[in-house]
Formats: sequence, structure tokens, C-alpha cells
Amino acid sequence: MVLVLNFSGHELTSGVREDAEALVGEAIDVRELSRQLNLDALASDIAALVDSAGIPRQVWQEQQILVMVPNLGAAAAVLCAYLHGVTGSFPRLLWLTQEPATGTYTVPVLLDLPAIRTQGRLARFQATDQGGTDHATSR
Repeated sequence: MVLVLNFSGHELTSGVREDAEALVGEAIDVRELSRQLNLDALASDIAALVDSAGIPRQVWQEQQILVMVPNLGAAAAVLCAYLHGVTGSFPRLLWLTQEPATGTYTVPVLLDLPAIRTQGRLARFQATDQGGTDHATSR
């Protein structure tokens, strides 16, 4: 089972859970972790929010964990940076989007940030662009 940490502020419906399970190919266990963030203390608020998940440090290293980031760009960036510090790598993200026509939420993409980071590091050392691989999985 894959642990999903939902920082998006939107509780996941059964349909969104099904979308996520289809993307990852197995059952998910979702922890809802959101609250109003103080922009003047964003880093400490994010750290407290992550710590409120109550996940032992060993589990961060051993279990597959997917993250749904907050919609606020700065909060998403701080969250990814903090999680990189906790786990030693960037998280894999489930991207929650709202369908314009219906207003319902869906998870159309799984973003593999560690693979994207690796792709960026390779590009830094390559003299020519040989066309990269897109590390986003869509349904």
C-alpha cells in the first residue's frame, strides 16, 4: 500500500482516490494534512505540518510515499524542499486539478520529481540536447 500525504486542502473523494490508485497501480492510504498557512512563517508552518503526520523517520526512508502539494506555489516549493531534507530525495507528486466543466477534482498526473531531478542533472552535463524523457504519468 502506498501512503499519500494530502497537503492540497481538498479532501479526496472516492473518485479522486480511484484515479490515484489507477495511476500508482495499487491501493493508497491517504492522510489529510492541511491547515491555513502563515505566509510570514511558511517554512516553520510547513515543518510543523509535515511533523504532524507522525511518520517515523525510518518510514520516510523505507515506504513509498506520494505527496499532494498545496495549491499555493510558494508552499508547494517549501514543502518539496523540506521533504527533500527529511527523506534525502524529492517526493513523487500526485497533481490534483479541478475540471473546469464540472468543478470536480481529479488526479490526472503523477510527477516523479526524483526522475525529473536526474534528468536535469544529466542535461547540465550534456553538451547537446538529445531529447529527454517526460517523467509525468498521465491517466
